[in-house]
Amino acid sequence: MNEMFIRFYGGLFPSFMLAILLMGLVFQLHQIRRERKCADIIEAISSFGAPYKILPVVVIFRFILNNESFEALITSFGLPQEDSRELTKSGLYSAALPLMLYIISLGVVNVHCYLLIMALHIFSKVAAVLFGWIPSLLFTFCEKIKVLLLTLAILTSCILCGSLGIIISYICFVIQLARLCHLTRVSNNGNIATKFNFGVTILLIFLWVVVLSFPASISWAKNLRYTFILLDDSNKLMSVLSVLSISCLIVLDNPISARESYLYLAPGVYVVNVLLLLYGMVSVYRIIYAVTSVLLGLAVTRIIYYLKNGQHIDIEQEKSD
Repeated sequence: MNEMFIRFYGGLFPSFMLAILLMGLVFQLHQIRRERKCADIIEAISSFGAPYKILPVVVIFRFILNNESFEALITSFGLPQEDSRELTKSGLYSAALPLMLYIISLGVVNVHCYLLIMALHIFSKVAAVLFGWIPSLLFTFCEKIKVLLLTLAILTSCILCGSLGIIISYICFVIQLARLCHLTRVSNNGNIATKFNFGVTILLIFLWVVVLSFPASISWAKNLRYTFILLDDSNKLMSVLSVLSISCLIVLDNPISARESYLYLAPGVYVVNVLLLLYGMVSVYRIIYAVTSVLLGLAVTRIIYYLKNGQHIDIEQEKSD
């Protein structure tokens, strides 16, 4: 029975798992804007990840989109139909299916978040033991290396293979979060804790891009004997945008700085979440579009703040800490 369930419904879980993470992100954005602090992703999901805060909205839009007049309008514009219609034709959809998938995904995501945070703590402790002897002045040099690696990731995604740049930037992000995790343990700076908690959420969201783009890396590796460039890279544009966005978030790493823009960004993330649950169940690769749009929105807000203020550090927050 379990094997049959996984066989028919296993492919529907990723969109719900990502939707739960995005609900946590919406809560964190509102909290940063109001309180200049950020709860960890598990607490954020507990506070704002309940099914009734997203599924009724999805049901309303699903009803509207399945209306005959709207269906004709959607067809005339060449837009895809929402996923429940295809699932209904396959005999897999029922009214209770989204709620069931959401509740199961809620448990899986909480376990995943806990394991990732625990892994970051272990990794940061091991790294502190191995590299604790390095003088703090050398970390300035390490920051330059980080920028060089991110530049390499961008160039790699543009020229060779989009997923390679994603993997490089993901590794850089993990290393940065491990350092923030260490700093969180040894200091009482609330700004550092906010950076770490928010960064973990972004890491979890970005992980979906890494997973879905990984097959392209395998194809690139298999074709290395013929060419260094993956010619048929269907997700190159999304990969490049993802790498650019995550690179900006790594370099401009203070989420508090652009908090005023979260008043508009948080509802935008919520809208993306609704669209994800309408159009991302059957076609899993549409998840990449959802994640990229969220990362791009976050990156743009920080870039705008940086261009206006010439810095990405919240001076008032630093003084208060």
